[in-house]
Amino acid sequence: RCDAARSVPIAELVSRLGLSEPKKCGKQLLMRCPFHDDRRPSLSLEPVKGWWNCFGCGEGGDSIKLWMRARHVGFADAVREIVP
Repeated sequence: RCDAARSVPIAELVSRLGLSEPKKCGKQLLMRCPFHDDRRPSLSLEPVKGWWNCFGCGEGGDSIKLWMRARHVGFADAVREIVP
């Protein structure tokens, strides 16, 4: 089930979470970070690997961690919510 959750494209998860729309920048996507007051896009999404990193606040991780942080849930709940 974890592999299935990680296989969901990170851009799709961003959309499902209702976060700001990422903008394409080369191979990456950039968006405002929802975890701090972000005036410019500082959160980078790596769609191929399913990773994210914010250069403003230092947060980052895989798609499951993004879901966990945005929804304030634990790992098991995040996996269940991503892949019901």
